[in-house]
Amino acid sequence: MVGLDKTIYTISPNVSVCDTLNRINKNKFKILFVCDAESHLIGTVTDGDIRRYLINAGNIDDSISSLLNRNPFVVNNHSEIEESDWEKYKAIPIVDESYRVLEICTQEKAQKYFDFALLMAGGEGKGVRALNNR
Repeated sequence: MVGLDKTIYTISPNVSVCDTLNRINKNKFKILFVCDAESHLIGTVTDGDIRRYLINAGNIDDSISSLLNRNPFVVNNHSEIEESDWEKYKAIPIVDESYRVLEICTQEKAQKYFDFALLMAGGEGKGVRALNNR
């Protein structure tokens, strides 16, 4: 798997809010991807989701299944990620057709798919000779 370590950035929906908050606090992107036992994405949970849940009288011992975002932004491959997506998302899950998490991509990791140069050489230069002789 390229990208982030799924064992650090994924979590079961049955984990308590308290344990989830501790896991989020230990990761750089402050988000966890909630997956079932077969790695199918169920949703996401962020520190902000937990904060709002607790402010609205949620219990820290409840499971996160009641507070997660069940409609997260996902893509099926790197080419679907737009540069503007990074303004809103810190990490983007790449999923297969059955919503199984294949990879968790960050802007740092995605750069390697966008940074390239095209160099063409050859010929006698006749096509640009008129421009060069000015």
